[in-house]
Amino acid sequence: MMNKPRKIKTSGEPNSGRQPLRMKAKRVISLPSRPPRDKGAKVLTQDSRPHRKFSDSSTSSQQSEDTDLIYGRHPVLSALENERGLNRIWITSRLRYDPRFHSLILRAKENGTIIDEVEPKRLDQITDQANHQGIAAQVAPYDYIDLDELITQAKSVTDPVIVVAEGITDPHNLGAIIRSAEALGAQGMVIPQRRASGITSTVMKVAVGALENFPVARVVNLQRALEEL
Repeated sequence: MMNKPRKIKTSGEPNSGRQPLRMKAKRVISLPSRPPRDKGAKVLTQDSRPHRKFSDSSTSSQQSEDTDLIYGRHPVLSALENERGLNRIWITSRLRYDPRFHSLILRAKENGTIIDEVEPKRLDQITDQANHQGIAAQVAPYDYIDLDELITQAKSVTDPVIVVAEGITDPHNLGAIIRSAEALGAQGMVIPQRRASGITSTVMKVAVGALENFPVARVVNLQRALEEL
């Protein structure tokens, strides 16, 4: 048996046999007042979230050293070919015996570099999921050249060019400028020590090996350096 429709009587009117319109009840929601913000509280934005750190003790001790990290076949290969000071190299077994790397790896080992044969997952952890291409290296801090020595080297060519980069805070931009300056045949670069990016692993990565043959001087007083130039 089918259920008969329920009839609803409205207040003040008799039921005329027709089903009246049903009224929807309005729901009132009381929003709590926003608590006052604690002046000492820190708000994490996307850019200010803490970076992921490695959990193992060996990597923590490595990060405490005044060193930097480069990765990718071309940057590390350029560092090996130019006998750059490398403290440690992480490399997959497949790439270690690659003809391009094998003899260079042996030479670096003779010079005191620690060679670690690792799995790709370990390299993912070391480089924070970057495109490492099977190799990463821990390098000593960049060895800046003295301004006087840079000028002396530049005078060895007929028309020397020295690039002065002022206030470049983005390491990607600095790396791109170095790559372009080296390709154009400049003899070196001068950067200020304050309010500007230094030579970091990001700069080395973007420069794509150009820094191995391109000296950079870092000066305290850029105005005085320009006068000397």
